[in-house]
Order: sequence, then structure tokens, then C-alpha cells
Amino acid sequence: MAGQFFNVLVLSMVLVLAGCQQVQSRLATDVKALIEAISTHDSPVTAEVAKSPSQPVEAIDKPKAPSVEASPDASEPMGSFKDCAFCPEMLALSSGQVQMGSLPSEKGRQSDETPVQNIPVKAFAMGKYEVTKAQWRVFVEKTAYQTSSDCLTWDGDGYAKPAQLSWQQPGFIQTDEHPVVCVNWRDAQAYTQWLSQVSGKHYRLPSEAEWEYAGKAGQGLVPFSWNPSEPVCAHANLADQTLIQSHPQWVVVSCSDGFAYTAPAGSFSPNPWGIFDMQGNVMEWVSSCYSSSLGSQPVEGSACSKRVIKGGGWDMSEKLLRNAYRGRAGEFNMSTGLGFRVARDNF
Repeated sequence: MAGQFFNVLVLSMVLVLAGCQQVQSRLATDVKALIEAISTHDSPVTAEVAKSPSQPVEAIDKPKAPSVEASPDASEPMGSFKDCAFCPEMLALSSGQVQMGSLPSEKGRQSDETPVQNIPVKAFAMGKYEVTKAQWRVFVEKTAYQTSSDCLTWDGDGYAKPAQLSWQQPGFIQTDEHPVVCVNWRDAQAYTQWLSQVSGKHYRLPSEAEWEYAGKAGQGLVPFSWNPSEPVCAHANLADQTLIQSHPQWVVVSCSDGFAYTAPAGSFSPNPWGIFDMQGNVMEWVSSCYSSSLGSQPVEGSACSKRVIKGGGWDMSEKLLRNAYRGRAGEFNMSTGLGFRVARDNF
């Protein structure tokens, strides 16, 4: 009887120890899973600041996306990517809200920047750089696409149309790393359609709301991504003292940005979301039709006589570089100060 009792006791202890081992094993597994969940849940991914194709920027810190509490339209970049070797580098942006327009106190404000509109924006991807001459050349060579020769250039007092201006020869020196110019809205559309075909993704021009969402980068109703008290030439390429050496009759700002005409893509620091040249360098086509008021925006995709252009360029004054500024041009217009960047539907 004593032997049986001892055997039962030993068996009970074995079962208890086995149970403890199972619990310990399960707890270890649960703790490991919890640690992994804590380390990955809601971890913000800050887009790496890539240099431009020619890598002209040598020491730029990674941009810090503004916190969600910083602004009602704040968001965070979700990472950068390329769909093919010759595709533009893209930055994935999460959904959010943009305050389109400008405050009455904003210097340089124009009447078509009102009333301020709170517009929801779905997740999408924005080109980190303006489309370069090299990227455009790949498209032309692979498709035999031809642009027109009706490219305009600003002469300080209006637009002129010298003979033979084109994206290959805009009248000033460019390398493959510079943004392509002398392309009209239809040309930009053709490029995005081709990108969609070769990549299997839906590329397009950004809407005006998407452009302003990316330009303001979660900072609210700001004219620029930098402090307005800082010299504009430290942040953007515009009509400056470098340009006046070639065009002494032009009205320019008092500082020098180092570039008389276009600058290689990414030559200046990015905005807080890691997007380059949203202000200055070249004006950019967007998909939206122009209207004289933000309160009467046409339906996206409508046919229209004029399209919105955003961001200002190398031949423009500081007030035309503001996020809220709304330029406009006919779909067949092209100039030496007008290019584009692409957008892509979220994947």
C-alpha cells in the first residue's frame, strides 16, 4: 500500500511539473510575442532621404515627420520605393486632411486662394523629385514620343517663343539630373500612362489637393515648409542674384541660390516629409482644372480649358512659390520653367 501511495505521489508531482513546464513554455511564447508586438506596433517609418540622381546633396539629416498632434492635417510618410530601375522614386503618404488655401494675413495671398477648404486625402504616393530629363529621355526613346516645338520662355517682361526651344535644348545648360521642362499637360499625361503600362501600377499626375497636402506636409496653413524669416535662397531655386547676371533687367530677390536656371533635382533640403523642390526650380502640372475659387472646384477628371500649376520656379518671385499659390495654363502650354512630378495610387 505504501509503495502504491509513493507511486501515486511521484506521478502527481510529474504531472504538476509537466503542467508548470507547459505554462512556463506558453508564458515564454506569449512574452516573446508581446515583445515583438510592442517593438513593431505603430512604429513610425521615416522615409530615408535619398539623394537626387546626381547626388548633389551630401549631408542632409533624415526628415522628421510632424506628429499627428502637430496639425489637424498631419500624417506620416510610410516609406520610399521605386517600381522599376527608370521609374521615379516615390514616397508613400498615408491618408489625412489638407487645409487648402491661405490665411488673410499671408503675404502675397491672391483672391483665388479662398475660401480655405478642409479636404480629405486618401493614401497615395508622391514623387520625391520632379521628373528628370534622364527619366523623360527613357520614355521618349522607348516610345518614340514627340513633343511640340512651341516652348515659351520668360524674358522678364512677358513670355517669348524663340525658335527651336525644346526639352532637349531649353536655351540654357541642363544635365540629365535637371528637371525636364518644355513639356505640356498632355505630354505629362502620356508619361504617366506609359509608366502605368511598364510598371503595372497606376501612375498619374497629383490632384491640386494632393499636391498641397504633400507641400504643406502636415504643418497647416503655411506658405513654405521653412520659417519665412529665413532667406528663401537657402531653401529654393527662384529668380535671384545669380539669374540677374544673365538678365540684368529682371526683378529678382536680394539673395543668391547659386543657380541661374534650373538646379539638379534634390539640390535643396527636402520638406518635413522628405519631398524635394516642392517650392521653386520648376512649376509643376497637376491633374485638376483651374477655378477662380476654392469653393467651386470642378470635379476631378473634368475637361477644362486651364489646368492648375503649382510650386513656382527658377524664373519666379518668392510670392509665387507659396504652397497656396494657384498658377494656371492651357493643356498645350509649355515653357522653360514648367515641368511635373508624378503620383501613384496606393498599393
